[in-house]
Amino acid sequence: MNNRMLKRILKTFLVFAMIFSFSLNPFAISAQAANDKTKIEKSVNSYMSAIKKYNIPKIKKSLINKDVFHITDKRLQKYIRKASSDCLRYEITRIRVKGKTATAYLHVNYYSSQTDFENAMHYVLQDYDKSWSKKKFSKELYSWLVWAYEPTDESMLNEGTVKIQLEKRGNKWMISKMDKKMLFIKDSGLTYFMDDFTKHPKKYI
Repeated sequence: MNNRMLKRILKTFLVFAMIFSFSLNPFAISAQAANDKTKIEKSVNSYMSAIKKYNIPKIKKSLINKDVFHITDKRLQKYIRKASSDCLRYEITRIRVKGKTATAYLHVNYYSSQTDFENAMHYVLQDYDKSWSKKKFSKELYSWLVWAYEPTDESMLNEGTVKIQLEKRGNKWMISKMDKKMLFIKDSGLTYFMDDFTKHPKKYI
């Protein structure tokens, strides 16, 4: 074996030894885990801040799946923004990291639009006319939602634990999935109840 070949083998071995040593170094692993958790916390905080302001472009920036449904009507967005601003509070209680995936657990206090929506639809349907445009319908719905809104009513306030799953894309952690409760919380349940109305309209008459 010539000297050049021997040097090449030795160099390869040393590189491998350094990588192997790094992978077994608990301090290096601990520092990487802490760095990942800091970035995950930042991503979750950014998402929740965007939810609180119901800023759809910023919400989508945090998501891998950009097709998650969001309410686009400007009036209804104002109602959601008000409910979230007044009542949405959260605390990240735990973060679990496994390779390039992670789960963040949050304790959340939030407002449910259920009673507001039921009361609003009751009055909207009393006045409803087939000639109404979609814009007219949303305007009437918004007016009655604002009338029914009561953030100091404890029966409208809820709390619970939610899960947000994330994936590492490059150096950034992005949200890949969230549980049903978090999907409800993101717009105070308005999407859920509007969908329920389209499926079961007689419930609201």
